[in-house]
Amino acid sequence: MNSKNTKPELKIQKILKRNEIRFLKHDRSLHGTPDISIPSKKIILNIKGCFWHQHGCINSKLPKSKQIFWHEKFENIKIKDIKDLILNSNKGWITFDLWECLINNDDKIYREINRILNFPIS
Repeated sequence: MNSKNTKPELKIQKILKRNEIRFLKHDRSLHGTPDISIPSKKIILNIKGCFWHQHGCINSKLPKSKQIFWHEKFENIKIKDIKDLILNSNKGWITFDLWECLINNDDKIYREINRILNFPIS
């Protein structure tokens, strides 16, 4: 599950580079070592697989075997995600989750990246 530089991550990195947005990959100074961080805006982009983070879309169906095991595993992932979000928020960072199913839709992901980059920061 600790995959780095997945296809969805590389797609987001390419979009950011095309828009001349400077970013860091897997910054260990932030909790959870987020996939992408944009220090100038204190924005974290978490690229989330729909299955592993149980997005709720068609790609996130619970396996039929060992359902208790999978349920516990997914709940632990969600708890860790929330803890990381809170700890990074306490440092002044804003976290956005980009779901695999959204990233696969070019029109939607470009609009979402634009919305995030223009997010008002206080």
